[in-house]
Amino acid sequence: MPRKIDSAHVFFRQYAARLPNLHDSAKQAQSIVESVLANHRGNIHLITARPKSLESAFWKVVRKSYTRPDEQLTDKIGVRVIAYYESDVDPIVKTLASEFEIDTKRSTDKREALDLRSFGYRSVHLIARLTGFRAASQDYAAMRGQWFEIQVRSILEHAWAEIEHEIVYKSGTTYPKELLRRFAAIAGTLELIEKEFLDLRKERAQLIENYRERYERGMDGRERLDTARLLGLLESEWPRNLSWRRAETSGKPFPAKLEERCVIALSKAGITQANKLSRIFRARPFQRALRSFASAEVLSRENISHLAIVLLAVATRDRKIFRDYFPSMADSASISSALTRPKKKRQH
Repeated sequence: MPRKIDSAHVFFRQYAARLPNLHDSAKQAQSIVESVLANHRGNIHLITARPKSLESAFWKVVRKSYTRPDEQLTDKIGVRVIAYYESDVDPIVKTLASEFEIDTKRSTDKREALDLRSFGYRSVHLIARLTGFRAASQDYAAMRGQWFEIQVRSILEHAWAEIEHEIVYKSGTTYPKELLRRFAAIAGTLELIEKEFLDLRKERAQLIENYRERYERGMDGRERLDTARLLGLLESEWPRNLSWRRAETSGKPFPAKLEERCVIALSKAGITQANKLSRIFRARPFQRALRSFASAEVLSRENISHLAIVLLAVATRDRKIFRDYFPSMADSASISSALTRPKKKRQH
């Protein structure tokens, strides 16, 4: 049986030679995870990937006394998925588990290690590799058969993990119990803040609901639009169509932060109040554009999303503003068709 330190030295040389290829694999792993989680994009702050550095890999092999380091070091490639809220973590993990082969014995949920009176590191670590069509695809050859680690946690959990890892875990210092209690207290405070943020998100949803009800009663027509008011107005005016909230709950949210851009674009086009936007919805140019868009997309009016409705409202009001604020959608054939005025028939 080889000595452990000899195994580490051999691994060090081998890992150094492989590192350039691992950088390529990490880029590929990030791209794959991004595509798998495309429907969660509204709930994810950041997805990033990296190969484990040479020094970190060597030190972990030595510290853990690995005798089969190439097999035992499962985080040579690490992907981090940082969700906005802790409540987003489990749905993300469920999606990842359905798309990759997961080594359940080596995967860990650090949250389960904390009892009811404990606070500390909270993160889900999945040891994964490609399966199905991805494992067979030549496009993913760099990742074929390779185990990699995916860490999933919220922004606040990530902040705690990074600071605790740097100050406590990597320092090699044995802290007195009093200082460790302070770290635990900070972790507990972050959990409370996390819950407050979740409550604030619920309050925003309730605000949209309140505005919807007020617009249905003919109120607040002259109040200045913000994102919550815009979403409430759309749900009032177009109750059967796909709203921002329904798109999010269905797992296929509209692009993140686009509602704010919609409000600004509407404002630039001189539409700052619900009454003004409602008049646009009833105007002939908008109605004509809506019919043309529905025809081009082979949709009924009820199947046109709230996002498309706002884009058409901006575009029929001012095409330049539409192009300036939504350049990725300006070349849409359906929208271009909707904005093309029908030629008048010649009278003989």
